[in-house]
Amino acid sequence: MVMTPLDLRTNGIVTLIGRDIELKAVATWEYMTVKVPEDPTPMDEVAKKAGPLRISFDVPGFEDVKGRKHFAAVGDAVKVVRGTDGREGYAIGNVPLANGREYVLKARIRLRSSFKAELLENPVFVKQCNNPQYWSQTFELEVLGVR
Repeated sequence: MVMTPLDLRTNGIVTLIGRDIELKAVATWEYMTVKVPEDPTPMDEVAKKAGPLRISFDVPGFEDVKGRKHFAAVGDAVKVVRGTDGREGYAIGNVPLANGREYVLKARIRLRSSFKAELLENPVFVKQCNNPQYWSQTFELEVLGVR
């Protein structure tokens, strides 16, 4: 069954940790707009570098306490690729992604490394985690593939 970010909330995202899911969501990234002054790379080259790949959960009311509306996308299947215009982008496996386009991702939700699995036994933590306000701070989306 293909899920949406709304389904994650309805079902309780914590119940899906570590399980393979299919998630219909938008893949996005931004391009660098500033550089470290000591970096000798010309700004026109820096501007071609893609920032982190993000999987949006841009649904009304799904904004975290820092204003973010996305998961960090991680995993061996996530690859940085260079387009014909020289700009970086992303691919999942051998499938190039279009920035801002919706995909059905094969994925696994996991706790960020700064959280211990034992916390999932704490009902207060679980209740808090099921609130989208805390998703981007608590979870990562391990992307396994795209269809």
